[in-house]
Amino acid sequence: MYSSLIEHQPTDTDHPATAAAHHVFLMAEGFAPTVIDSQVLDTLRSLQAHAIQSDLVAMVTFGALRTNWDSYLTRRARYRTILGTRVLLLPAWQLYRAGSATVLAFLTWAVTSFNPTTRLVIHARGHHAAHVAIRLKRIRPNVKVLYDIRGDAASEYRMMAKQFGDLGAKRQLAYIDEIVTSCVREADAFVVVSAPLRDVMTHTYGLNPQVTSIIACLADERRFFYSPEQREQLRTRWGLQDKHVLIFAGSTGRWHHVEHTLKWARRIMERDDAAFFVGLTPDVSQLTAVCGQILPPHRYLVHTAEHDEVPGWLNAADLGMLLRKADPVNSVASPTKFAEYMLCGLPTLTSVGLGDVTHYVTQNRAGVVESGEIIDDLVSECLDWLHGTPDPLREARARIAVFTYSKAAGIPRLADIYRRLAQI
Repeated sequence: MYSSLIEHQPTDTDHPATAAAHHVFLMAEGFAPTVIDSQVLDTLRSLQAHAIQSDLVAMVTFGALRTNWDSYLTRRARYRTILGTRVLLLPAWQLYRAGSATVLAFLTWAVTSFNPTTRLVIHARGHHAAHVAIRLKRIRPNVKVLYDIRGDAASEYRMMAKQFGDLGAKRQLAYIDEIVTSCVREADAFVVVSAPLRDVMTHTYGLNPQVTSIIACLADERRFFYSPEQREQLRTRWGLQDKHVLIFAGSTGRWHHVEHTLKWARRIMERDDAAFFVGLTPDVSQLTAVCGQILPPHRYLVHTAEHDEVPGWLNAADLGMLLRKADPVNSVASPTKFAEYMLCGLPTLTSVGLGDVTHYVTQNRAGVVESGEIIDDLVSECLDWLHGTPDPLREARARIAVFTYSKAAGIPRLADIYRRLAQI
């Protein structure tokens, strides 16, 4: 809806070098619908408007393939229909095991562009995928790699390393550092999701900030926009007309800080009898159980929603909740949910030190920033947002967000990187 606010260069469908190249989007996060449906598909479809067609290659463990084979085939067929390109599942095993990345590199080449004269441009999402792409680049000179850096892999592993012995953890961390260092040294272009992540990668691995683009996790402005009609329809359907709706959208994973979020909701409810919590999650039973422990009865709704249903819920809400723990992983993060909240003009309660989110909220007066403690003054600020956001202000907030968090703003920059890699 707001894409016309972005000044586009005319879409040029006649890029000989780009057309001659073969493009592959390589991911090593399995075949999770939460990632593909909310992020990858929208990106690949948006790139098609810039005359860039990419195969989607997902590296999936043997165990996941065996367990989910039927559902994977169904979803693969749906994704092929949506994209009109090949969608391939590549059986994978432990990437840290000696030689496995090289074997996967050959497989990637074999299933995508088994032609030594064709330029192969690989958009590698995360360090695992980049590791495989770099191995392929070493043996095929026509390969160019865009390393899409999603987070600080070493810090993330350290947080998960409690389940391993010290020796195993040290060995794995050393190998992660080796992988990331080689990817930073040998990739041809870089994208990071936040300025803090760029700074960490520069300090730790020598990433050159001059050749690195910051493109936040984006949302599709054609789906996510402020709509008074959607707001009215959904609030009427669910009986929320007289409620001040707090919304949390996400899983119950440890990074979402769920209990702290619900404690905030309870404090707000103590001062506002009309406050009502909505949780959109794939983990309905888990979130329902935690809500039952923390929130007053009959003042919350836990619901699962398809990706296409989420914009209506965000429009129906009055305050988004995006709280994260202060840790090295969240300090460089760029949650896609924040992009969705902002494009719907939804003011948001968020945490200090959350990637670029904190700065954006403060600079654009887009909500409330907390520092880990539930303070009465901040509760009052939340109540002000719940009670007093006129529609014109919400519309304006959504329009401002287009310039940072929409596909219309970010995808042309990504397309330019693809074209440059196809030509060099």
